[in-house]
Amino acid sequence: MSEMHSPIPGFAADWLQREPALAICYRFAAKPMHWLASVVIIEELLQAMFTLSNQELAQAKLAWWADEADLAVSGAPRHPLTQVLFAAKSDLRALPALVQAAQEWITLPTASDANAQRMQFAALSHTASELVSEGDCAAIWMELASKRQLQSFLKPDRYGPSVLSRAALAEFQLKASQISDTALVSAALSVKVTAIRHSLRDALPAQARGMQSATRAYGLLHAREASAWAKSTLTPPFGRFLSSAPGLVGLVQAWWIARR
Repeated sequence: MSEMHSPIPGFAADWLQREPALAICYRFAAKPMHWLASVVIIEELLQAMFTLSNQELAQAKLAWWADEADLAVSGAPRHPLTQVLFAAKSDLRALPALVQAAQEWITLPTASDANAQRMQFAALSHTASELVSEGDCAAIWMELASKRQLQSFLKPDRYGPSVLSRAALAEFQLKASQISDTALVSAALSVKVTAIRHSLRDALPAQARGMQSATRAYGLLHAREASAWAKSTLTPPFGRFLSSAPGLVGLVQAWWIARR
């Protein structure tokens, strides 16, 4: 695992410092710079979808990325991430559709149930899989998007569909306005994060084997993280869904699943 000691690429330095799983997994990719730049773009879009202060700001950021996607496809990228992909002669045809899927998600209603909620990420996950180019990993990206949404559930001015489906709200006798009350929603959050963890693990074997797969390793480490979150949601402090280092066992598991 000597590649673990290679220099950190400057174009993704901020993301690599705050996301331990990303810092580990890009080194397992057959084309590390392509994979890393692609995944950071996806993470930037997920950040716009879930974490900004209001919907207008989110739409403005995604509109900028839509312009950038068109420029990148036409051979005139401006952003360091798209410049890396262009220099690597990456296939960027999925990028405009990926950004469009992010834009459309913001205006969707709250899903009726968990399956419908996943399907709201279908277009995003399929185009993310195409951009990353590591086989069909759409099922992994669908759950990773749901996990990123969960991390932002405490944001006071939420936009886009709720992190809990209408069926989940009814089951736990919650109103949408109560989602930021961590004591009230802890049980619902525990169920949600446990489902993400199981779905992520179920998705890992489905991806094509016989090739290096940084995406499978990324999914595995996020599944491990979700498992730790599930154990913490019923005890104070609730809802601190923060990224964490995977430890030696997680590192070995990620290496194993990426290489087999």
